[in-house]
Amino acid sequence: MAAKTQSGRLRVYARTEDLPPSWDELAASGGLGLDRRFLQSTEQSTGECSKRYLIYESPSGAAAVAIGDLLESPTTRDPVVSVLLGRMGRHIPAAREWVLPMLALGCDVSSDAPVATNAATVPERRRVFTEMLASIGSRAREEAWTVAVTGVPTDDTALTTALGQQGYIRTLGRPFAELRLSYECWDDFLEAAAIRSKNAAYTIRKELRHAAREDLRIIDWDPARTPVARLHELLDEHERRLNNRSVRYDETFLKKLADALGDNVRVLLAVHEKQLQGVVVLAWSGSRGYVLYPGMIPKGKRAAFAYFNLVYYAPIRLGLELGLESLAFGNGVFPAKIRRGCHAVETSLFLRPRTPIMRAAVRMPIALHRHMLARKYAPILKASAFSFIS
Repeated sequence: MAAKTQSGRLRVYARTEDLPPSWDELAASGGLGLDRRFLQSTEQSTGECSKRYLIYESPSGAAAVAIGDLLESPTTRDPVVSVLLGRMGRHIPAAREWVLPMLALGCDVSSDAPVATNAATVPERRRVFTEMLASIGSRAREEAWTVAVTGVPTDDTALTTALGQQGYIRTLGRPFAELRLSYECWDDFLEAAAIRSKNAAYTIRKELRHAAREDLRIIDWDPARTPVARLHELLDEHERRLNNRSVRYDETFLKKLADALGDNVRVLLAVHEKQLQGVVVLAWSGSRGYVLYPGMIPKGKRAAFAYFNLVYYAPIRLGLELGLESLAFGNGVFPAKIRRGCHAVETSLFLRPRTPIMRAAVRMPIALHRHMLARKYAPILKASAFSFIS
């Protein structure tokens, strides 16, 4: 469907199969989270109908795309409530309803911003984003939507300025862990760890030695030898242990993803004594890599340090071999990630409740929330790669 405003034309799609070819050109700078191939794989494997794909065309000739979900009923995967209330929001249904219905712009890949544009300069990007947000705001008023934008890079001044000008209220989003691959090779990475922290270097080498001693092997997935259903079991068990919920995707997901991304993905398995220990996906878009979808057998049953060798060291080795510039490791478990070479990257969440009264009512609580999160995240955001934090 399309909506025309004085500032241009906004088109909203509910399925990737309906997206025009222009999506691919506009999304090219947005990373994996906006890649049509990735989006089709996730869409086909979830059965969810909430996804929305937006294309905005400016009178100037520039254009932008955005991705998100139209949430009309409470869900534990609400990205706004999960940030504002944390796990408590899962147990208080009424707390999840006040923002609904809501258009929540955000990527399934937490390290990617949910918008991209072909505008080249900061002023041009700010103008296009401002126009697009104004068009979204017009549509939101017609539909009585709250609008949220998650995963906004704090250093994207064009986007953050446009959001502020359109009346969005800012708080901190969830940081994500990133490892800059500024090393010539694997040995260079180990040497850098030793220079930064002898303790970190000792930890890494110890985990590598244990893996070698136990003959833990990291191999590429062969669907003929390991059924995709078995990998889905690992993903589901892992998600249930960590988050007490089932995995979103059906059992064909990893096969669909591998087929769709082709030469831009590796599905890695850890094997010990012919027994499968775990799975992880390394995908890449341009010079940026993404470590996704880890699934491990229970800790008591798996080989020592299988997790770190599969989920950290194997992707780092491959990333260096592929010439990638960075690896995104998602959010959570920051002390372990920082100790092994990552740093935490700050993001912002912007919210525009559907009525002026609601916006006025939540402005102060969200400001307090922002202050609280700033204190909470300060230790990890200030920590340098290979440092130890509690």
